[in-house]
Amino acid sequence: MYGRVMMWLTQTPGGNYHWNNIQAAGTVPASTRYAKYGWGGQVGKVLAGYTVRDSPTGAAVIDCSKPSASAIPEKRWVCVEWKFDGVANEMHYWFDGTLLADVDVIRTGTRCVNAGDLGSTWQGPVFANLSVGWQQYQASTGPLEFWMDDLVVATQKIGCPAP
Repeated sequence: MYGRVMMWLTQTPGGNYHWNNIQAAGTVPASTRYAKYGWGGQVGKVLAGYTVRDSPTGAAVIDCSKPSASAIPEKRWVCVEWKFDGVANEMHYWFDGTLLADVDVIRTGTRCVNAGDLGSTWQGPVFANLSVGWQQYQASTGPLEFWMDDLVVATQKIGCPAP
């Protein structure tokens, strides 16, 4: 699954919290478990996320991530592109056509809530749904202004619109 969306974030609210802007989920092949690939951030930096649950609304049994050194650009429109490849167990993310290589996920991330899950493959699901917007997992203070526009989802890379 490829996607592209234009995003505007006035300012990342302060605090050590995690959010997702783009996430897709479904059942893991040959399993009854439910997995989610997500793109968002934590502490102002881009974050790839992966969770596995025994049911779509159950508690996470695997909760892993891979942080980037890059922040989501503020106070300007940015073209965000992503690729979720459940068959190859890969996730890729671009800002304005440039791959964020330090947050590329090829089979695994770099940290997990349960250290025993570290190094395990981010087993991609058969994607059944896609969510875009702002999903925040911890409380934060201060205002949040976030916009998304020009969403496209496709089976091949879309590219950014001309400036």
